[in-house]
Amino acid sequence: MPYEKPEGRRPSKSWSATALRTALAITKSWGLTGAQTAELLGAPDAETLEAWKREAAGGQVSLPKATVENLGLLIGAYRTLSSLFGSDAEILDWLATPHFGSSFQGRPPMMLLTAGGSDGLWRLRIHVDAWAAGMPGGLPGEPDGHQRPLVEAPRESRPAAS
Repeated sequence: MPYEKPEGRRPSKSWSATALRTALAITKSWGLTGAQTAELLGAPDAETLEAWKREAAGGQVSLPKATVENLGLLIGAYRTLSSLFGSDAEILDWLATPHFGSSFQGRPPMMLLTAGGSDGLWRLRIHVDAWAAGMPGGLPGEPDGHQRPLVEAPRESRPAAS
């Protein structure tokens, strides 16, 4: 179960501004559109996201609880992916490649993010954190119960086609 902050305690406006600017840099580097970023972060629309950007540029922004949670998920997933891969290019390659673990079911993680909103973000975060902790493939508690490979063997170590 995810950690829940005690009621009444919200992150400061300056923390929210910093987290939003960081998340926007991540989504930009991943090639997400304004509408995709708004959906992923829980903004009602791209115009609201633009208003939040302007406020964050001034160093203070007040965000809904769900958006603050999504910022944490996105930044955490990016941090974990950065520890698993050597470059942003490798992260992008991984995000764009179909994977067969139960979290992705043959789809690229990016599709899960751009079509799955907050749920897709949760699934990505849980998956990469489990992977970093040494649990490859399907995650405990998934309905199929299989431990399938997270990804195929790296290209350089795949056997040559005959």
